[in-house]
Amino acid sequence: ARIQEASSFYSNIPLIALSLGGIFLGLLRKEKRILLLLGWAILLLAISNPYWVRLPGIGTVDFITVVISMFLPASVFAGYFMANLARFDYARFRGARVMGSVAILAIALLGAGRLLKILGPLSVYVQKPDLVAMRWIRDNTPEDAKFLVNSTAFEWKPDHVIGVDAGYWIPLLTGRETTVPPMIYDFENPSDEGYPAQVSALSRAFASLDSADALRLLRENKVTHVYVGRHKSNIHLEGLLRCSSYQLIYHKDWVWIFGIKE
Repeated sequence: ARIQEASSFYSNIPLIALSLGGIFLGLLRKEKRILLLLGWAILLLAISNPYWVRLPGIGTVDFITVVISMFLPASVFAGYFMANLARFDYARFRGARVMGSVAILAIALLGAGRLLKILGPLSVYVQKPDLVAMRWIRDNTPEDAKFLVNSTAFEWKPDHVIGVDAGYWIPLLTGRETTVPPMIYDFENPSDEGYPAQVSALSRAFASLDSADALRLLRENKVTHVYVGRHKSNIHLEGLLRCSSYQLIYHKDWVWIFGIKE
């Protein structure tokens, strides 16, 4: 899934073209730094694919991660090529500078237009109904309240949990605790070694909140509230409304907040 997503980037074709230009120029001029970087990139690709080189330790770093990280040497190759283009004597070619400036401006405008499409209603975590709910949380819940929020995990890293809606921002906007820490928690050393597993278990519990096991897990982790935001694909809201262990205490627009009974 990751390699398919990366292969669809519109910048791939110009970056590859410029990179190949840089590699060709580096080979032609026998530029040691370019040759060294090219060798390093080839070596990385080779040792990440056990089908290419059958040696002990091959495949320790997965191939997809290495392919995606190739943007680093590719950027250097492209930069080397463009730097040499910038030093070229354009005075011998009438209109070359104007044409180059127009090309750069056109590329910049094309890129800006594509960037505008990135921002859409579905990509904005916190919207107006959520901000109204955040004010309500600040005014109507105790400071030690702890919210279970909707979350998901990456297929390629199932123990790394991230939020999927405005519930992820409850700590920043209300000062209340949630069950999903900031995204970088997976790169830190937790004081409690079992904490990542606890986060994952609570994330999975969101899909079956009316079950006895989920309720027991929430109470063991001192969760007092459930925030249901815009994304409801993995929650059975009707079952939650019928369950006597939860009390609906807020509902406006797409936001539902439940209190967990003692």
